[in-house]
Amino acid sequence: MLPKDIIEKESVLSFLKKRTSKPVSFREISRALDIRKKEARMLKRVLRSLVNSGAVFKTRSNLYGIAEQMSLVPGFFEAHRDGYGFVVPEKAGEKDLFIPPRKTSGAMSGDRVIVRVESPAKREGRIIKILERRRKKVVGKLCYGKNFYYVKPRSR
Repeated sequence: MLPKDIIEKESVLSFLKKRTSKPVSFREISRALDIRKKEARMLKRVLRSLVNSGAVFKTRSNLYGIAEQMSLVPGFFEAHRDGYGFVVPEKAGEKDLFIPPRKTSGAMSGDRVIVRVESPAKREGRIIKILERRRKKVVGKLCYGKNFYYVKPRSR
């Protein structure tokens, strides 16, 4: 199906988009694209790249699917000092998603995240993955909770 020395991201994406019903395994993708064992490593690299970009989501059970077809929205998180925040979707024209305090998954303002939409009517969701941190270092005060430590950032 493809030149055997090149596996294109577009071919992987088009296969996944056709499979609207549910996420698929690595094995299903490699069979559908007629990938031999020798090219499996290259396919893994392509899938990793697509996952890191947010175009494809990898589930806990190592299945791959298109984020939009799984009620997932990539975007940028904006935190409020009271703990909640909003995700501004990358796709232009979509409304912001509200993220309650207990569903931020440790994301900080400016982080690129993937959100699972839990209530489409309320535009509310839960951050399920942080794709990229805006800040690599945090300056703040080390605090002790009941059974854990945490950093209270100086700047929000």
